[in-house]
Amino acid sequence: EVPAIVRRVRGDADYDFEIICGARRHWSVSWLRAHNYPEFRFLVEPRELTDEEAFRLADLENRAREDITDFERARDYLKALEGYYEGHQGRMAERLNVSQCWLSRYLDMARLPAEIIAAFASPHDLGIKHVTQIKPLLKPEDRRSRVLAEGRRIADARAHGESVPQAPADVVRM
Repeated sequence: EVPAIVRRVRGDADYDFEIICGARRHWSVSWLRAHNYPEFRFLVEPRELTDEEAFRLADLENRAREDITDFERARDYLKALEGYYEGHQGRMAERLNVSQCWLSRYLDMARLPAEIIAAFASPHDLGIKHVTQIKPLLKPEDRRSRVLAEGRRIADARAHGESVPQAPADVVRM
């Protein structure tokens, strides 16, 4: 039994604690309790953590998870870059104990234009390997315009029920 890591919430009448690591365990225990297994306990370890520390701790746990997509991780990193690291990518990489190159790929994914993301059946289909293939296509400006137009074309065709590539690798090749 591994306790979840929580921190106290102040100023919220509805909640006393915020789960930093262990949300899936909390869901499982709640479900079991609601389905006639009241003996299951949700073990917690309360900690005093800053927002940045809570982010780093949650990130460590989430990196080991396969059910979190690259796209979800990328959006979280971009939000954290501004929220906790004042836009300093080097500082963020150091605090997360990752290379700047590794972090840069995730940030590139989070910054992809909406036209590119819309070309995929789901943004969750996008992987880091796709971003490394797409990013060079977005420069110079004339090529970028063509790539964005193709992304819009694919998204429009999909919206109208036309046959378009579904596999991410096929979308990238278009």
